Formats: sequence, structure tokens, C-alpha cells
Amino acid sequence: DSLDKIGDQDLDIIIEVSHPSTVIKYANKFLEVANLFVGSPSAFASKDLDECVHAVQTGKTKNSIYVPVGALWGSRDISRLAEMKKLTALNITMKKHPTSYRLEEGEAKTVLDRVLREETEGETILFKGTVRELCKHAPNNVNTMACLALASSPSLGFDAVIGCIVSDPALQSHVIEVDVVGQNGFKVQTIRDNPAGVGAVTGRATFDSFLCSILEACQIFEHSKHSKTRVGKVIIV
Repeated sequence: DSLDKIGDQDLDIIIEVSHPSTVIKYANKFLEVANLFVGSPSAFASKDLDECVHAVQTGKTKNSIYVPVGALWGSRDISRLAEMKKLTALNITMKKHPTSYRLEEGEAKTVLDRVLREETEGETILFKGTVRELCKHAPNNVNTMACLALASSPSLGFDAVIGCIVSDPALQSHVIEVDVVGQNGFKVQTIRDNPAGVGAVTGRATFDSFLCSILEACQIFEHSKHSKTRVGKVIIV
């Protein structure tokens, strides 16, 4: 059936696992009828969704947006720093085998095509910039970065978190490095090394993480659905 008719159904949670464009087009309609679990959080880099997210964050809706952490480590700690306004900088680097990237036409894909054509060895930076920019180049690869940008709000967000994607043909895993900087010299660095087959977009451990996020979102909803004062939130699970 057409997604335009989704309002005709009695739903609790809509789980999106299609493409960022689906979220951009239908998020408002989905939230009118149910809670929304977004499997493609890079969609939130689109400014078309700023008003939608703000409405949920400020409790103007009864339904919530759930965002899975995916390959992001330490999201709750980052969110706490952001809420206390003690988060000053965030950098995230993703390293994968070059065949694991699915890039849109543009600067990053031009570099990737050259790496594949010339069989370049070692690490090559495909793109470095704000997460908002990066989501345009690699919407299917940088959901972890989008989740980080959401976790860093309201302190930083998509225009202040810096992301970098790196190709390395020697890798048999997906590596995520996050550098957190807070006030008064506070620093944390995490490195997540997730085994993945050559050409795989998602590492094996991330599938387990995704399932746990769905279950957690359902539990949160069950606890809240009978509340007479239920208001929407953006919840990272």
C-alpha cells in the first residue's frame, strides 16, 4: 500500500529501514499516527526536518522519534555533556575497506573511484567536513555520525561535529574513532573495531545493536503509552 495512506492504520511504532529520503518525505505524516523508529538517521542532516525534530524535542507532539545508536559508543555520556553545556568539540572518523562505501556522486566518490581504479594501498581520506556535509556524500554509510550529531545537541549538532571517512584496503573490520572534548581539558577517545566482510556496509556487531535498539524503543513505548501527559521526545536507544 502507499505510504500516503498510512494514517488509515492503527499503529504504535513505525520502524523505518529503507532510505533517508523516506524519512525526509514522510516523517511528519508518520509522527501524526505513531512513534517513529528511524533506521536511517542521516536523514536528519536535511534541514527539511529541522522543524519536525524541533517540534518533537520541545514536546509539541505526543509521539516520539527513536534513533538507534548503531556503531556509536558512549552516546549517553555525550548526551549528558551536551545537556550540561560542557561539550565543546566532537570529531568522528570512520575507516572501512573501500568496497564498503556507497557514496553519492561528488567529491568523496571521485576520490573513492580513484582509490579503487588505482588500487591505492594504505589509508586515504575520502572526505572530511561537518556531519551535515558528510551525510550528503554518504547517506548509507554515516548513520553513526548522524546519531552522534543528534546526541551532541543542543551544544553542537550537525554543523559543528566534524566527520571523516577513510578507506583502507587492508581492513577486515569497520573502525569508528570518536574524540570528545569538554570543558577544562576534559577529553575522551573511543575506538570501536567491528569485524566485517569485505564490501559489507554494516559490521556484524551492529546488527545485534540495532535489534537491541528496537527492543528498547518498544519497552519505552510500553511504559509511556498509558500516560495521560505523554509528550514526544527524541530518544537515542
